[in-house]
This record gives sequence, structure tokens and C-alpha cells, in this order.
Amino acid sequence: MEQVSVTFVCDQNRARSPLAAAMLTAELAHRFATGVEVGSAGLYARPDLPVMPEVAEAAELLGLDVSAHRSRPLDERITAGSDLIVTMTRVQADLIGGRHAGIVTRLFVLGELAGLIATDGPLPSDLPLHVRLETLHARRPLRGTRSADDVPDPIGHAPDALAATVTRLTELVRTMATGVMR
Repeated sequence: MEQVSVTFVCDQNRARSPLAAAMLTAELAHRFATGVEVGSAGLYARPDLPVMPEVAEAAELLGLDVSAHRSRPLDERITAGSDLIVTMTRVQADLIGGRHAGIVTRLFVLGELAGLIATDGPLPSDLPLHVRLETLHARRPLRGTRSADDVPDPIGHAPDALAATVTRLTELVRTMATGVMR
């Protein structure tokens, strides 16, 4: 596999994006995939904060260790260095796309990306990542924009909201790993 960088983005970088990054890292290790650097950042993150305690507990139940994670704000350096930027919501993707020109073919909402893969199946792994992403980008108008692609923030909601987020992230990240990151 070519050397690529994937960055997951949420609001504070203390729940969804670090959890998705840990999930993808574990999924790639399980598949013996190499050459993928996985990170996360937040649109409104205060630097150097750990994941929320309830997120750390949820990660531990999945066999994931997020104890070393520290929040970081999304900046130009991260955006420029990422081959694939994956947000949790359409609003986040729109904000990032508006701030950073020329990234539209490598910027996806996680649910959108998984939906595109589910519709047409995995992309050929012998193609470079940027070609696979351009192919998915070209399919976007056929699928349309859907609020169902969003992964809502569970923090501040009932405890079952986190469980639902974990389940959804698990499904979407697994689809992403099988369809794009192989």
C-alpha cells in the first residue's frame, strides 16, 4: 500500500474523531495493511485535552486504547498533509471546504464515504488513493446529500447516545477500511 495520511475531524476532537481514528488503526492492523497514518483533529478543539472519560471507557470495551490521545485543532498544516479528510457531519465538511480551497476530492463525510462504497462496492486496490477518491467524488451527485450521513455528537446526551455512536462508527469505519483503505 502507498503511504497515505487519513485525518478524522469532529468538533472538539475528544469523542468521535479520536474514536474513529483508533477504530481505523485497529482495522488496518487486523488486515495487516501498512503505510497508512491515521490521525484526528477538531474544528473547535482546545489543544492537548484527553478524550472524554466515557469515550475512553467505550474504547476500552472495544479493545482500543485512546489514553495517549490529545486533542488538536484542525489547521492548514494538517489539512495540507492529509490525503483523506473525513468529517462526522456535512456542516463540518462544508466549513472545512470553505476554509481550505482545492480539497473537495479528498474531503468526505464518513457516512457519505461509506454510502458511496456500499452502493458500488470496494474500489480497486491497485489504484492510487487519490484516484480512488476522485472516483468516489465523481459519484457524489448520483447519491446526493443526506443528513443521515452525519454521525451526531453523543456528548451531552443520554448515555445510550454514545453506544449508538460507537455502533455507527464501527460500521462506517469498517466499510471505509474495506472499500478505500485496502
